[in-house]
Amino acid sequence: MTAEMTMDVVETVNREFWEDDLQLCLDPWLSLAKDRNYMRAWVAGLTKRQLQILSESLGLDGGGGLQKQREALVRCDGQLIPYFLVDRYAYRRSKFATADYASTVLPEKVMEICRSGEGGHDIVALLFAIYRKDSAHLRTLYQLERIHSTGFARMKLKETVRRPVGSFMEFLTKDVVKHILTEFDRDKNDGRTSEFKNIVPHAGHHLLFIRREEQRSVLLKSRHAIHGFRPEWIILNFRDNGKGVDISSLSMSVPLEIANRLASAYFGQKCEYENEVQVTYKAQIVKILNLLRTDECDFLRFVEVVVGNSPLDGAPVVRISNEESESIAESIRHFEKTVGKVMDDIDLIKSIKVLYCGKRVKIMFERVENVEEGYVVRYHDAVLNAKQRRMFETKLREEPYGLRILSTEKRHKQR
Repeated sequence: MTAEMTMDVVETVNREFWEDDLQLCLDPWLSLAKDRNYMRAWVAGLTKRQLQILSESLGLDGGGGLQKQREALVRCDGQLIPYFLVDRYAYRRSKFATADYASTVLPEKVMEICRSGEGGHDIVALLFAIYRKDSAHLRTLYQLERIHSTGFARMKLKETVRRPVGSFMEFLTKDVVKHILTEFDRDKNDGRTSEFKNIVPHAGHHLLFIRREEQRSVLLKSRHAIHGFRPEWIILNFRDNGKGVDISSLSMSVPLEIANRLASAYFGQKCEYENEVQVTYKAQIVKILNLLRTDECDFLRFVEVVVGNSPLDGAPVVRISNEESESIAESIRHFEKTVGKVMDDIDLIKSIKVLYCGKRVKIMFERVENVEEGYVVRYHDAVLNAKQRRMFETKLREEPYGLRILSTEKRHKQR
């Protein structure tokens, strides 16, 4: 392919897809893609798995050894550009989210080709295969990746409502959402625009993705300042036919207002969501704390406790922690034997941390007003991916623990 033909391919790259849907800055990479020597070096750095998937994608003979495969790919020239962009897009992508989504859209044979080591995958090779299957899958993956790296506020309707004939998922269409977002922006009148991006079925629910201009910002393009807004992704995960919703966002009031409008339109009456409260009683919390300080919790390791009004003179806050993620159970027992009890009064425990799936998860106990010995148990869910959150919550809700644990992320309150 000649330099002129390469230029033609560069000029026909779908900017809306790469820059808007995937938020990849194109110009620096397209400039490099015009450099044949740079592209030759890029091909030289591809792994065996990436070469195999790329060769199959471009209809090349995968035989003859790696060097022949590389030479054949270099001759493809401009055809490599989309895959070069996929490789640039792959930087800092979630390995778990990519492999999890790939397993739903790629044949097992392709997953095996992309496997690298025990239980791992070559993420760039997977993304090559996903792009070859359908470029729209990259857009869906980009959106779904966000649910693995962000916390959700769990909310429920304040009112008791009668369910309409049709399901909430039948109601939640692109046209309906766009209409409600347009009305919301008009009424809000703050100069920002709420943009419908996608509705994605996931784990038996439907996730609504909205991108909205959130905070004024100054961006640099080359040496020129561009004034605009920083984008915010709002994710609404509706449950139980709209009677419950999980909200992920940076802002607090706007996503809740949008969720309220959608629910009101579906149920045909004014609806409002409020933070979900599930009561766990003192006896259950005491039980798991005792299991933690004796190292008898079969799937959690006790790695930190922060206590106010400690038994030390002056009643200072005490933090006992192991930064190497070793159990502090023995240290707790020693402290309580030599100084005094630190975990008997739940109201004095500011937080604890447990090790789960190799990650330190913070848990807090909040007293529920007007419920004797009742608490809400919350945890910072953003450190876990979506699958780990489900497993963590399910395990703690089961016997012998019985903790009705909720996320502590972004409990929405009107500013």
